[in-house]
Amino acid sequence: MKARVAICFLLINRMEALPEISVSSAYARTGADVFLGYLNEADLPDLKNDIRVSRLPLERESDDYLIATGGKYSDFSEDSFYRIVQYKWKLLQNVLNLGYDYVIYSDTDVYWNLDPIDELVTNFELRPEVHIQLQSFTDFPSQPKLCMGFVALRNSVQTHEFIHECQSLHATHSKEFGRIGDDDIVTQLYVERNFPSLISELPQTTFPVGRMLKLYSKKSVFPGLPSPVPFIFHANYVVGLRNKLILMKLFISHYSIDDRNEKLEFKLLFVLSLQRLRYHLSRIKGLLAR
Repeated sequence: MKARVAICFLLINRMEALPEISVSSAYARTGADVFLGYLNEADLPDLKNDIRVSRLPLERESDDYLIATGGKYSDFSEDSFYRIVQYKWKLLQNVLNLGYDYVIYSDTDVYWNLDPIDELVTNFELRPEVHIQLQSFTDFPSQPKLCMGFVALRNSVQTHEFIHECQSLHATHSKEFGRIGDDDIVTQLYVERNFPSLISELPQTTFPVGRMLKLYSKKSVFPGLPSPVPFIFHANYVVGLRNKLILMKLFISHYSIDDRNEKLEFKLLFVLSLQRLRYHLSRIKGLLAR
């Protein structure tokens, strides 16, 4: 029997064009059911009529005075961001409770380049000890850095218990220490549990974070050694919606299999050019100061 798979996104605050691109790419690449978790309908993306998704309203926490839904996007420099990401645990619990065999969570700055579902499900089936597969930006094996931007979950008792533990720890640490993200929480538990087989890090070559963009050049440095073709691209590692949109569109226009040829608009191209100029000027200034 074919596995039942659901994909879910968290939509809190307006994020300009990013959710439309991300949700549309997931819908186009897969046949899975798609759920949009939200607090305010005003935050939901404008999708084409032929894109069928299910809306999943989330119950608002009573002390969430920091979150002004329907408003501007909050990045990790703002306190509200760290309250928003805690809703990820609630969303995952709600979708798991719908009875799907597997649930995939995707941030709205993730572009789906290929359909990863068959590979993720196959890995679950081959490795019954694995219940959670998630993105990674680990550099040193002894110092793992897990990323909750893209996560695949087996619907199991172990997964439910782990998500509940993450939610409880996140709430406690948030009250005690203030700003703490979901990546920090899942990484902390992974280390404290001595790297359990319950969790598997996804390969960075095919499930990359934003800083890996240069890896996917179509120009071959050595004949016969092509770049890998990633399943997704996560436009993180930059701050602000405009920079995320630039990063995502750079991947789509230069490296994606998508034939839409979605190029940077003049305004975004101008912003990128200015950033490149400032970067090179700062490097020259640093060299002259030596």
